[in-house]
Amino acid sequence: VQVPPGRTAILSHPLCRQHFTCPPIDHGSADPPPENVNRLKVLLDEPDGVLRAREFQDIEFSDDAKRADLADVLRVHDWDYVRRLQMKCAGLNDFLEAEGGPSMYIPELGNGRDFELLDGDTVISARTFEAALRAAGSVIEGVDRVMSGQNRNVFCAVRPPGHHAGLRGVVTNDNDKSGSHGFCLLNNVGIAAAYARHCYRGKVDKVAIVDFDVHHGNGTEEVVRNVVPSREKYNYQTPFCSVTTVKETWKPWLNEEDHEKVLFVSSHGYGKNSSGWFYPGSGSTCLPKDASVDFSPDVRNQESEFFDEETNTFSGYESETREDSHRILDLGLALPNMEVPGTSRYRFRDGYRKVILPRLMAFKPDLILISAGFDGHKKDDINFGFLGLVEEDFEWVTDELIKVANSCCEGRVVSVLEGGYAIKGHHVSAFARSAAAHVRSLHRGSRIRKKWDAEYCTWESKMELRLLNKARERQEKKNRQMLMWTTGQGELDVGASEDEVAKGAQDWEQRADGSLEAKAEDQGQAVSPPGEKPPSAGDGAKPEAPKLEEGSSGDAKPS
Repeated sequence: VQVPPGRTAILSHPLCRQHFTCPPIDHGSADPPPENVNRLKVLLDEPDGVLRAREFQDIEFSDDAKRADLADVLRVHDWDYVRRLQMKCAGLNDFLEAEGGPSMYIPELGNGRDFELLDGDTVISARTFEAALRAAGSVIEGVDRVMSGQNRNVFCAVRPPGHHAGLRGVVTNDNDKSGSHGFCLLNNVGIAAAYARHCYRGKVDKVAIVDFDVHHGNGTEEVVRNVVPSREKYNYQTPFCSVTTVKETWKPWLNEEDHEKVLFVSSHGYGKNSSGWFYPGSGSTCLPKDASVDFSPDVRNQESEFFDEETNTFSGYESETREDSHRILDLGLALPNMEVPGTSRYRFRDGYRKVILPRLMAFKPDLILISAGFDGHKKDDINFGFLGLVEEDFEWVTDELIKVANSCCEGRVVSVLEGGYAIKGHHVSAFARSAAAHVRSLHRGSRIRKKWDAEYCTWESKMELRLLNKARERQEKKNRQMLMWTTGQGELDVGASEDEVAKGAQDWEQRADGSLEAKAEDQGQAVSPPGEKPPSAGDGAKPEAPKLEEGSSGDAKPS
């Protein structure tokens, strides 16, 4: 089928479905690990994959994504790490060999196992390395397609994911000294960004990477940091002495100006929950300190519902000041307050409207790459309650990024799948619906050339804040009514006036410290415990005032 140029494309490869993290899954299998082959099946399998729906029939599908060349991979990763990963995969049994295709098994390296654990999270199998090269290659092909004008934007439905993979794989931090791969092997989006800078010099001067996975893109951040020369210290302890060695590292993508030409943005959950630091433990809110580009107005001077003048920060954001020269913007969102539903969603959107999108516009990228993770959905257990988004939020943030791309770089956007593990329900699961919302926005953006509008974002923020305040008022009223009911003031009366509700709340506070009982004893009255009706008039107490029925005269009004 001939697809008109400028449409959306979806890229993948069969090898991405042959990266096994557990034995083949069937109905009698135990629960598989979160990152498994079914993630792609719910998206791409015919005819039930969510992206095979009729609304996406105009999208170009390619299941033959190119393989990333090692030269492209080594602009980002160390050869020692890449070689070790390749050898480990080559030593595993290729149990798909009987189904046809080239064998990935090298007998001299064989260890007799089908799988190998790199850490507590990440499992590899015989075809994992080739799958990782196809995943990175698909994003590279996406860059080629949007730069040539063949497609306006591209979504790469691939695995393994990549945004936790740093220079040598695992990235550590002060809150997680050991770190883990986090299901990631090669940094797909970082490899593609380096490729764009290197191979499209003159056309792609500035690259922006936006990551909205619920976990901080610590691997991509490390990759971006390594475009500047740095020194690494290694300490070794021997029976006779301790040795410290210093190694200089530098992974330039094109030249010594790389650090000024790459902007990395990550919005994610950050902070502690009941079990400790939320993975990966890094990503407190940091803003780039840059004198050459006007990033004003500064986020700390923005008017916001969550701005705290005493601490000079947003409540809900962990923040610090970035002193280095890198263009890195981290937006770390704390565990949301669940008193008013929708608060975390508003905070996420307002973070983009007031922090991220204005800086993207000021940066004026020539290409936007998206690390699209859908594990921030409220039904995805892996986020432990952080973010609490729904499908509409993923569609909204994609819409806004496309508007920025339309304003700055002729709509050139390449998106690659990262997280998202709520696949129960298959093509109607939270993950499938979220990915479909993201692709729906890309597809719409390929036909509509709407540009980003700061005034509209301001209006939208105020409108959503009004809706949130109304929801808060309804919640507070409901809480007061429930408080009145628990004080034993009779059955729940939703038509009670504000004064009556306030009186009930005051009585409950007095009851808690015993003052109401003491006052009643002085007056010779009995006080009933919470949940019980007061004594009748025949017991010596004052009779209850008759309740006003709905529609009767009096001060009380029906709700």
